[in-house]
Amino acid sequence: MRAGGYSGESIKALWDVMLPFAGYAFNTSHTVGYGLVSSWTAHLSANHPAEFTAAMASDIEAAFGADAWAGPA
Repeated sequence: MRAGGYSGESIKALWDVMLPFAGYAFNTSHTVGYGLVSSWTAHLSANHPAEFTAAMASDIEAAFGADAWAGPA
């Protein structure tokens, strides 16, 4: 920013304003993302239960092996 002609004082002032917002904005974007995935999951499990269960079973099996679907012994 110094190359753009901004003073060190201006750069610090901007940084001081942006830093607290960065923590809020980062958390907010993750909240929105998780909320979207949760709503898709709820819709699919409620309206397409057989397909949802089959997709979950194949995904769990692919990620963790065939024994993972049964849960702990």
